This record gives sequence, structure tokens and C-alpha cells, in this order.
Amino acid sequence: MSEGKKKMSNRVFRAIMIPIIVVLFALILGVTIAMHSFSKVMNFWFGAGETVITPAEGTEDWNTDYYGKNSGSKEKASENAAKVSGQLQDEGTVLLKNAGNALPLDQSKEREKKVSAFGWSFSYPIYGGTGSNKLDPEGYITPQKGLEEAGFTVNGELVSEYTEWAESSTYQGITGMMDAIMGKYSDISCAGRPMNDFGYADWDVIEMSMTSDIANAAAEYSDVALVYLSRQAGENGDVPTTMGASTFANRDGSRNFGFNEDKHYLQLTDDEEQLLDSVTAAGFEKVIVVLNSLNIMQVDDLENDDRVDAILWVGGPGEIGFRSLGNILSGKTTPSGKTADIWAADFTKDPTFCNFADPDHYYYPYMRDITKLSHMYTNINETNTPYKGGAMVQYEEGVYVGYRYYETAHDIGQSGFDYDEAVTYPFGYGLSYTTFSQRIVGSSLDGDEMSVTVEVKNTGNKYAGKDVVQLYLTPPYHEEYGIEKSTVSLVAFAKTGLIEPGDDTTVTLRFTKDDLTSYDHETNKCYVLDDGEYVFSLRSDSHTVLEYEGEKQTVSWTNAERKIYNAEHDGARRTEREAQEEHKAVDADYTAAVNVFDDALIDAEMDKMTVLSRADKFARMPDAVTDEDRVASADLIAALQRYEVKEDPAANMPVTGADNGLSLIDMRGLDYEDPVWEELLDQLSVDDMLKLVEFGYGTEEISSVNARPTYAADSPQCLQYAYWSGVGGADSELLNAYPCLNVIACTWNVDLAKSMGDAIGEEGSQWGVSGWYAPGLNLHRSPFGGRNFEYYSEDPVISGKMCAAMMEGASAKGLLGYVKHFALNDQESFRQGYLYAMNNGVCTWADEQTIRELYLRPFEIAVKEAKMTINYINDSNGGWGQRTMSACITVMSSFNRIGSEWAGASYGLLTQILRNEWGFRGQVMTDFRNTQKAGGSYYYMDKDAMIAAGGDSILATTVDRTGDPWLDIESATAVNRLRNASKNVLYAIAHSNGMQGIAPGSIVSTKLAPWEIVLILANVLIYAAVAGGIVWIVLRTLDEKKHPDKYKNKKRGSAV
Repeated sequence: MSEGKKKMSNRVFRAIMIPIIVVLFALILGVTIAMHSFSKVMNFWFGAGETVITPAEGTEDWNTDYYGKNSGSKEKASENAAKVSGQLQDEGTVLLKNAGNALPLDQSKEREKKVSAFGWSFSYPIYGGTGSNKLDPEGYITPQKGLEEAGFTVNGELVSEYTEWAESSTYQGITGMMDAIMGKYSDISCAGRPMNDFGYADWDVIEMSMTSDIANAAAEYSDVALVYLSRQAGENGDVPTTMGASTFANRDGSRNFGFNEDKHYLQLTDDEEQLLDSVTAAGFEKVIVVLNSLNIMQVDDLENDDRVDAILWVGGPGEIGFRSLGNILSGKTTPSGKTADIWAADFTKDPTFCNFADPDHYYYPYMRDITKLSHMYTNINETNTPYKGGAMVQYEEGVYVGYRYYETAHDIGQSGFDYDEAVTYPFGYGLSYTTFSQRIVGSSLDGDEMSVTVEVKNTGNKYAGKDVVQLYLTPPYHEEYGIEKSTVSLVAFAKTGLIEPGDDTTVTLRFTKDDLTSYDHETNKCYVLDDGEYVFSLRSDSHTVLEYEGEKQTVSWTNAERKIYNAEHDGARRTEREAQEEHKAVDADYTAAVNVFDDALIDAEMDKMTVLSRADKFARMPDAVTDEDRVASADLIAALQRYEVKEDPAANMPVTGADNGLSLIDMRGLDYEDPVWEELLDQLSVDDMLKLVEFGYGTEEISSVNARPTYAADSPQCLQYAYWSGVGGADSELLNAYPCLNVIACTWNVDLAKSMGDAIGEEGSQWGVSGWYAPGLNLHRSPFGGRNFEYYSEDPVISGKMCAAMMEGASAKGLLGYVKHFALNDQESFRQGYLYAMNNGVCTWADEQTIRELYLRPFEIAVKEAKMTINYINDSNGGWGQRTMSACITVMSSFNRIGSEWAGASYGLLTQILRNEWGFRGQVMTDFRNTQKAGGSYYYMDKDAMIAAGGDSILATTVDRTGDPWLDIESATAVNRLRNASKNVLYAIAHSNGMQGIAPGSIVSTKLAPWEIVLILANVLIYAAVAGGIVWIVLRTLDEKKHPDKYKNKKRGSAV
């Protein structure tokens, strides 16, 4: 055969084909693994597989519309959500100042119907926070549209001045995480809000320099100036306590807005002060400031500035909230919001200021040497712990947070304290366009159930309005008992309906004797009801006791004998007994609330703190962390070691994979303790259990118990359709963005909060979302909290009551709220370390009285008080039964540590308190945790520690069982824990809308998603190509052995 006609040598052929085969094989394998690891992302973009429910014979016509979904629609749900959002903003907007009755504006006057809107934020407003709460504001009601819909004419030339300036101006900022870490800054356009996303933030407060020419021209247009000021915030970073060099990350501020070493982020900047000077000098008849701020602001200067006529706080108004502002300005709506935090005159003098976050937290280059940060331990590192470092926060203010400090300081006469100088607006403060009187007309204070009845009258003559009835407690204080007590604390509240001028209504406030107890963490280590007089005062806010016809509106009750609520004395409190009753064995004792954090709150660390005390009239105020404080004790270092699994020698391997013929729908309506649950759990395989506990944003199909896939969404402000939710579609833009939770708290309206829960629950029902990672229940310990907009208030009672109502509304539609972050996640700084430089959560040091009375109390109220009534099929003919049960059966734990223990692996928190004391039954999920080992290091959110402590599942989007495994799923101890956790997850699903449309006996299956079908076809084709390539190589090799003369081969030389 001639050389030209010979085939390519097999050596060359293999050199070409083998790399092609390897690449194709690796590519399809990698793509397949990646697509399945991110299956929910794929579902979001390309559609999920259809769930098929095949009913058992004879059940086809049974009613399985447990939540009334079939009578609604996505469009109806969206319309209702918008309506409720408007009501929330109507009642949550707070009128802080209204000198000379400047508001409402008189639209019959042409020059008050016309308005000139100042401030860069008018054109670039804030609708909500960032992080998991991040919104897409396209199509939202803008400030301008809200005014125009209310009948105002907006000065278009002034708006153009701002937008043209913004489009032509820049500042020096960042475009992403790596920019922040590497100190790389770019010119960023002012035509858009500065970046604030998961802590990578530009804190520039953009404002155009206002010339007298522009201001004077605007004053020629109208008599009314509206000045919009805004502040943003977001997850993973607190707002700056300084606007100096550290906040702007090694920049001198010459290219930034708001730079000032002597100010913090929540003060007016120099530019904003110049703006107000120009506007007030221009001759406007009325100057109205609108605070579009996610946090409260330090505005004492504005309140005392006679040039400013009115101040309104709108917070983060969500999708349509600026419509409410227009209606309030016009008088169509009478404002009725009340502050949910105290507005101090100087935030830097608050007791929390020196022990919150870290001024240098924003200076990302410090990640290279984290010990330079003032709240970092200097001796925690990988030589003595598994961690690269450790951070701390000390709650030295104790129980005296927010108004509790300011009112107590005033009442006990703290040296040098002047309430009028210290406080701008009290807690519970807000103005109206009308006036009200309130008087106590009855009370019942003798039993465990207490009540006070109040008559509220609209004493105005023009505007109808709503009022808030606020009842505060002043308890007896005994210095010898050593229990800290605020002189004033909210005990009950209610909001009236709309009251016409001259009309009145009656409101009854109800509370229990347990609400009067205090926690004695040192002596009796339990709750106590001290002897003495308990005074209940009716107030217009936390400071002002109301009078009626010259008489202060107070009632009192005297406790003659001290009660100690532990097993040795008076047993568990009534609310503990009631919470435990449903699930308690007949002969079991009730569990009293007693100290559970003594080991975690290491003495050597707690002794570093000087906790604020009435005993010395607050003589020793909290101070900043010292160098000595930053040296971790030997006991703390010993506690921060790798978790070691402790095997239970008595544990037996449970039954798995049984065929008992049960489905999850059969469990709906059954008590948690019902023995049928054990039969169902016997059907699970270990792989089923892992599927239930290792994934967030929903659950996978578990065919062994006919459990369909479920989906969960994030954000307290909306059903955030993150990719991980796995549900998408062109109609997702119909989902509503509500006002932020701190705005909702300012409504003081639990019925309206329940309506919001009902509205978002219906959205969940229509869009197939069963879980909602909200509401947020941490407290506003500091006004600088980065996620204060996701939490209600500084007060635990209003937080808990509003949340319980919201949970009841949502659960009525089958949407389960994961109340978060349990617990003490009151700051974002260092919550889970410091970027990737520290694989360790912040150590939060607080005494157990403070933990229980303040930071656990909102969760306690939600768990104990929120109720839902579920429908289920309970007979062989498809008849319905009903069961009333707790509406709070899902909880999200937090990143931080409580003392030395990660909250998500605290047995005292998750089992002793949550489950044993409060009677909680259901699922506890961690905050976000993918396979994170911080550069190869051990990660503190240990899964085995979590599940041993009473946690159930991991909020994760990817799972690496090889690189980040459960330590030993072959052990009986581990599998029993997985089984119990699986039960808790399934218990929650069974009582959610995940059961919608399923009757007992139904078979649940899920079709392949479109992308899975394409992937299978791609696998078949590529594997066929790979197999074909291999066969080709083999055939050529065999053929060459038979016919060597057909192939080129240099070693054999030329053919003969």
C-alpha cells in the first residue's frame, strides 16, 4: 500500500482521541454534578419538574383544598397584598414634628398644591434593605408618583437639576467584594444608590450642593419645600459609628460624600446641613423633612430648628409606601404611627455605643491582621484553637436597653442626666392631626389573667384618626434581691379603629401575672414575682403619664408574698405549664425556667464586664473593650475546641426502609407524640434523612413517605425569589414588597400585622411557597444595627406580639414563618467571623436575666401565643377535622455564639428552653451554611454539634458529603439523631401548604424537570460518543495487529 493512502498511526490517533474522550467525559460529569448540586437554581431559571399526585381509588373527589387556594389567584393575592401594604404604611409613618400645624397641606391653595422636592434621595429613594432582603424596585411607586397621585404638582425643573447632576457626577466607590478586600476603588456614578450588599458597602451619603439660585427659583414655584433624607442598611454589616477614614477604607474622603471624622452615619452630613440652610433661607412658607431611613436618625437639631416646620419618618416603605406619604401630606390619611424605638439626642451617649460593632469593621485590609480590630481577642488563633480568631461583644448595659435606660435614669436621678436633653422622641411617641383623651374605666388585677379597660375619645373637631393605648409597668424594686428592673416597661398595648371627631371607643388590654415576673439569674436562678406594689400607668409614650380631668391614669396591684418559680418552691409559671401541656406525658413534671447558660457564660469572661445597675444609680456606665478584655481566658480557649461526638452506648440502630404503607399526609392533624409517627419514620432511609436535614430553601421529594418537594423564600419584607427557592416564572413580579418590619412595628396594630401575615401567606399559597425565612425577632439593641429594618423594635413585647399576629395570619394560609435569628444576633459585625479571615462566630456576653427578659422574650411570645387551626381529612369518607396548634413550628438559629457556645448548637437554647420550657415542636434550621471551612480550617457551625443540641437542618444550597460530612452515619447515635431531626422537619411540612391537594392514600411523584431531560439526553449522547471513541480506538488497535501495512508507523519504516 502506498504511503499516501495509509491510515493515521494509532499512536497519533490515540494522542488525539484520548484527550477528546477525557475532556468530554470530565465535562459531562462536571456539568451533571454541578447542575444537580445547584438543582434549585436550575429549577428557577428553566422550570421545576411537575409534581404528580395520584389519588387512591375512591378519593378523587375529596376536598383537599385545605387553605382555600382554589378560590383565589395570583392576581387577587397581589391586589390584596398591595392593599395591606398601603394600610401598613398609612399607620406606620410617624409624624415626629408638626409646628404650627404645618401639616396637612392645604391643596385648595395653589402654592401648597405645588411642592418643590429637595434632596438627592427624592430621585433615588430607599424602598428596603439589602442582603437577603434585597428588592428590585422596578415598577415601584416613586416619591414623585406618590405625590402626584395625591394631587400634588411636583417642581419638574428642580427634579431635573438633581437627575442631571447625578448623571454627570461620580464618587470613589467599590463595585464588589474583591474591590473592598483589595482596596480597589473606581469612579461610580451618582445616578444610583451606593453599593450595600452583604457588608460590602459604600457608605457615601450622596447630596448635591444646593445653590441659592436653585433654592430661590424653587421658592418662586411653591410655598412648600419637601426635603428628603435617606440612610440605607443591609445584611452582614452594621451602619458606621464614624464617618471617618476607617469607614471609607483607607481613603482620605476627598472623593466621597459624608466624610467627617466627628460624625456618624445616622447624623446629618455637612452637605445635608448646607442643603437645609439653603432651603430655609429661600423663603418657603413650609419646610417639611421626610426621613426615608431604614434606621432611626439623630435629629435633635432638626427638632429644635424653628426653620423646619414638620418631620415625617417613612422608613423603608416597600413597593407602594410612597403613595401613603402623599395621602398623609394631603390630609386624606391622618398619621397614627408611634415610634418603636426611643430617638436619643446623642447616639454616642447611649450605653450600648461603646460595646457595639467596631469602627474599623469596614476597613477590609484588616482581614490580613484581624487582631487590630478592637473587638477581637488577641490570643485566639490556630495555635490554640481550630479558629483563625475570635470576636466579642459585651452587653454591659444589661436590661437597660433603649427606653428602659432613659426612663430609669430619669426616675432614679442618675447624676448629670437630663431627660429633656438626652431624648428627642420617647418610645411610643407620634403626632396626629387630631387629639385624643384616654381614661381607665375598669380593671381586673386579682387573678392570673389581668386586664385594664380604657376609653379613648377623639377630642378634635375635624379629622378622624386612630390612637394607640399604651400600658406600662413600674414594678417593685428591692435592692437586697439584686435583680435589675427598669422603672418603666411596656406590658400591653392596642390600637383603636378609626374614631370620628367627638366619638369614643373602649379598649381592653389583657396580660398575665407571668408578664410581671423578673428573672433572678444569680440567687434563685429562675423567674420570681417579687412582693410589693405593681403600678400600671396609661401613657401617651414611655415618658408621659396621661391625665384625665387632672388625675393621673394609673392602677396598682400589690403582691403580698414573693413567688419563686422553680421546682423547689412554686413550680413552673402558668405560661410554661400551658405551653407544655399539649405534649407532656400524664405523669411528667412541668419544666420550670431555670439557668441553662452557666457553663457557656464563662465566669472569667463575664467578670470582665461591669453591668449597669440601679444599685449605684448608674454611676458606673459601660466602657469600651480594653486590652485586658481582649485576652481570652484559658477557660474560653478550652471551650473553643473542635466538637467531639459523644456516642450513646445505649443507642440501637433504628429501623429504616420499612414498608408500613404510611404517607406524610396521614400525619397531618396528629399530635407530635402520636406513636404513628414512629411507624412513618421507620420507612425513611438514611439517605432520605440526609435529604431532609442538609438542604435549605425547601425540601426534596421523599418518595418513601410520599412527601412532595417544598419551597421556601427569604426576606421579612417579601417572598424573596432567590435562585435557591427553586420556583420562578414570568409572574414572580406580582409578588409584593411590604414596608419593613420596623415600619410595621410603628403601626402598633396587631390586627394589621395579622392581615399582613394573611396577605403574604396567600402569596405563598398561590406561588407554592411553604416556608418563609422571617419574621426577624432580634432587638434594636443599638440604633446602628445593620438589620434593624428586618426586626421590629427595641422592645420585646411589641416585637413578640406583632410577630405572633403575623405568624397566625401566614400560617392560616399554610405559610410557615421561620422566626429568626434565635438568638442574640443583634449586630451584624463579626456574626460569623470577619469575611474569610475568621472561621468563628462572635462571642456574645450577657447575663441570663438580660438574655431571657429581653432577647429571648419576643421568641417566647411567638412560640407560646401564635396559634393556627389546620384542616385535615379524618375519616374514610373524606370528612374534615380541625386542630388548633402552635403557629410557630419553624425557627432559624443564629450565627453568633452565646458566650462560648454557637447558638445553633446550644443545647440550653434549642432543647432546654425552646422545646422543654416553651413546648416547641417542629424544625430548627441554621442560618446560611454551605460547605465552609475558611481556607481549609474547621468551621465553627459544626453539623454534628448542631443536631446533638436540638437543631434539625442546615440552610444550605450545596452539600459536600465527602469534604464536609456527618462524622459517622453508620453509628446508631448519629442515625437516631438524624431520625429525630427528620421527624421535626416532616412535622412542619405536614402542617404547611406542602400538603395542599393531597389526600390520604395518594401517591406523590415528581416528573423530570425540562433541564433534567436535556441533561439526560446530553449524557446519553456524550457517553455514546465517549464509548464510540473508545470502541474506535480498540477496533483500530486490533485492526493494526492484523493489517499493520494499513497504518503509518515510523518505527517499521517504509512498507514493501
